[in-house]
Amino acid sequence: MSAHPRLPAILVLVLASLIAPAAVHAACEVIPGLRMQFGGPEGAADRPFAAPGEIVEISAPVCSGTDPAGSEFGSVGSDHVITLAITPYPDAATTSLVAITSDCSAISVSTCSGKTVTCLERGTVGVDTRELSVNQDDDGSRTLLFQWPDEADLPKPVGPARIAVHGVGTATNGVECNLGDEPTSESGSICEDLGGTATPPIACIDRLSESPCTGEPVPTFPTFVALPAALDFREWHLISFDFPLGVHTC
Repeated sequence: MSAHPRLPAILVLVLASLIAPAAVHAACEVIPGLRMQFGGPEGAADRPFAAPGEIVEISAPVCSGTDPAGSEFGSVGSDHVITLAITPYPDAATTSLVAITSDCSAISVSTCSGKTVTCLERGTVGVDTRELSVNQDDDGSRTLLFQWPDEADLPKPVGPARIAVHGVGTATNGVECNLGDEPTSESGSICEDLGGTATPPIACIDRLSESPCTGEPVPTFPTFVALPAALDFREWHLISFDFPLGVHTC
């Protein structure tokens, strides 16, 4: 007697039903990052936003000249101080200044007269780590990578943000005290203002362009944005939602 022609297909369906499906967790508020440069002539980032704990990559683009981009970056991450100026939404009247470096004792936040600066230690002095490091490509160009602060480190961590990078031991002790000030240039860029000072940042990001050297603004993200932490929807089973037709959605 010949085998039933549908028997192989039936066996496949039976075996597939025995395999336990993997859990899939929703994350509706997480926006995937775009792998391209966002910024301007004073500096650029690999993304237009960052959530707590995410790694941000910073470059110092050279729109003219022959030096490799980011050649002013040091050889390791601990050679730098990253200053963040976050204007919390919706309280635009206050701006938080945050300094990120490997050794807070090596900088003096008191140089920012009348301004409160929170210093966060990341990485290890003299050694590149995931939290703070320098990447060098074959062409000699360098980028700086750092971990965005956790929500616990910032009282109001969500809103438009500016980023500036100095070397440790510069005249301002690496902290960019004026990063949160109102710009005075016609372009409305504080990074352009800081570029004309005696100790300009190695890289500075405020307004975002789709290409660092063209100046065309990014329509969705005109400035860098500090995002809230991603929600863990596995804990949402404790919350009841009432939607039409009994549909549960995020």
